[in-house]
Amino acid sequence: MPSLQAQGISHRYGAGDTAVLAVDEVTLSVESGEFVGLLGPSGSGKTTLLSILGGLLTPTAGEVTLGGVRLAGLRPAALTELRAREVGFVFQTHNLVPYLTARENLEVVGSLLSGNPGRRRLQERAGKLLDELGLADREHHLPSALSVGERQRVAVARALLNDPSVLMVDEPTASLDTARGEEVVAMLAEQARRRDVAVVMVTHDERMAAAATRSLHLLDGRLTEPSPRVASDR
Repeated sequence: MPSLQAQGISHRYGAGDTAVLAVDEVTLSVESGEFVGLLGPSGSGKTTLLSILGGLLTPTAGEVTLGGVRLAGLRPAALTELRAREVGFVFQTHNLVPYLTARENLEVVGSLLSGNPGRRRLQERAGKLLDELGLADREHHLPSALSVGERQRVAVARALLNDPSVLMVDEPTASLDTARGEEVVAMLAEQARRRDVAVVMVTHDERMAAAATRSLHLLDGRLTEPSPRVASDR
């Protein structure tokens, strides 16, 4: 079963003559280990679609299945728990807590997870993730002492802390130069392969989608025909 499925999902903001159809009957599925680049210009509905796929926003119509669980009809507490267990989010801005170190930013989020695994286990997992992402020598630094690229890598490590089945990534390279952006995207592709996690990355930059195993295009809320599958070493 795919990690993520969406069937005929739409989302409308407002009502009457001023209503805006941000997402229009989108159907897609993403397999474990697959890295999907979701491309489109500003205002095309990319972020709205990503929010729906990650269970942050309820669609006006259609259905999303995440980790084999249908999101429709879940009570708020159950939906929150499912997101905490199955989804990791990386936003356009890193959203790190400024007065916590890189490692503490991971640990504090981990402590909020359902079935808290304990401080020692969280510390071990946080340290391992930071090491894997090349941040072992930066783990005790505050965000202000990290480069923009390092902050984004900390944000990726934080999103992976709960060992999610799906990683939702919104414009992760918007504040990075091309070289740093390519490093972050390559890292996401590597995590998809190594951890068998499904990755959906929203971007407006065709170059950044080159590392994806599949690219989809969103225009005026509708998916167009995908571009040819990008060759990979999987």
